[in-house]
Amino acid sequence: MNDGMPPGGGQAMLHRLLGASQGMTLAELSDAAGVTAEQALRLWRALGFAEPAADEQVFTSADVQALAILARLEAGAKPGEDLSSSLLRALGHHMSRLASWQVIAMEDRAARRNEAGAAESVRTAMDFIADHINDLDSIVLYAWRRQLSAIAAWRLGRMSEDAQKLPLTVGFADMVSFTSLVRTLSADELARLVTRFELVAMDIVLRNRGRVIKMIGDAILFAADSPGQGADIATQLSAAISGQNDLPDVRVGMATGEVVSRLGDIFGQPVNVASRLTEQADPGTVLVDEATAAAVEQTDMYTAKTCARRNIRGVGVVTPSVLARTVPGGCE
Repeated sequence: MNDGMPPGGGQAMLHRLLGASQGMTLAELSDAAGVTAEQALRLWRALGFAEPAADEQVFTSADVQALAILARLEAGAKPGEDLSSSLLRALGHHMSRLASWQVIAMEDRAARRNEAGAAESVRTAMDFIADHINDLDSIVLYAWRRQLSAIAAWRLGRMSEDAQKLPLTVGFADMVSFTSLVRTLSADELARLVTRFELVAMDIVLRNRGRVIKMIGDAILFAADSPGQGADIATQLSAAISGQNDLPDVRVGMATGEVVSRLGDIFGQPVNVASRLTEQADPGTVLVDEATAAAVEQTDMYTAKTCARRNIRGVGVVTPSVLARTVPGGCE
């Protein structure tokens, strides 16, 4: 990632985006922020930015202010805590993805409106973002605070003796034969396919009060507070996406148990089981573990047809079941 001056100019554009002119080296930045050059560089890299050359004048007054704040936060941490490997790395990673997503979305918008070439679409997109940078600042802060409050409410509502372990039903849904399909699509067609899948999948998860843990190109990892809620999500995903002519079938794997929540992701045996079951599910079906099957069958809304026991790589012996809804409805 190059965070310096763009080739052939563009300083005016960067000034509009950053709100200040780049004119300081790393040494000058660290002096102005009152930290060592080593600390400044460590925090800069933790946020996901490439190391600048010693003579590169890429830093601004805003970098000084941010670095001073980060240094204060780090100074207030307990001994042994490494802020840069947790909070900052997560922040930098997700902000990078957000920025990339926004720029590409605006480039696509510009290309559709103007039928312009790639270079002109980039310029049009960046002009739009720069023109609306203050509004986007406000929206990003608003969305972050709302997400922060939602996560806090969810975590506090599921408080246990071990705050890192959460009992959840987790599931993967992925598009069938995606790898081979990619070879037949243009870049624009592929982008539209993935965008359509993300929109449909995320809408179903959120409509059923689940959580989208992450999108992985052709797959979604979701979490639900109960097996019944997870079953609603899984069966609706299967029915809605497999019924779309512009999307390939999906297969879904789901498991229930304790997971570890870390840096916006989840880990643990249920995640591994759900992933492996997804690989083994037939197109258009939902394959679940024993715990999920036992729980949802008690609701009279689902049937779980038991499959043969199998030894799943990296998981062990599992007796999965094919989940099906027994009452009308459940998908739109």
